[in-house]
Amino acid sequence: MFDMPSTLILAGRDRVKFTVQTDKQAVIGLSESTLGESNMYKIVIRTEPNKKSEVERCETRGPDGFQCESWIPPVNTTGVLDPSQPRGFWIEWGITPATRGLIKVGELGSTPFMNRTTPDPSPIAIIYLGYATGPSCGESTWNFCGEFYCLLVLRFCR
Repeated sequence: MFDMPSTLILAGRDRVKFTVQTDKQAVIGLSESTLGESNMYKIVIRTEPNKKSEVERCETRGPDGFQCESWIPPVNTTGVLDPSQPRGFWIEWGITPATRGLIKVGELGSTPFMNRTTPDPSPIAIIYLGYATGPSCGESTWNFCGEFYCLLVLRFCR
């Protein structure tokens, strides 16, 4: 089970824009039901320790938790996150049966730095978004703003 205590409902949407201020990594889960309980696409945006961001497709495996496989191979994202100022990102995903599983991730105002171009043969409908910062992080701030919502969250790691 993934620990992503913060969740947004995205039913019918195909994108999200947000800012995050953190020192190591930002983790976003896109799933069809409450995170930690169903299959998901897991997006990890990293600056430390390995400076590579990636997207994984994770499936529940009973009491053993999740099994994840690479969905978009890791890419170098040195300096993409900053502990002293918010950094903006966008995520887009397909919502029609033919485009489910297509995911793009980029910095606000830029082309995608991660892009899945092959549809998912067993697509996960994206209805929920969960978010968390990585282990051993300090204070983090998330800001999600869309056409019909705006949410600012200040979090501390456990």
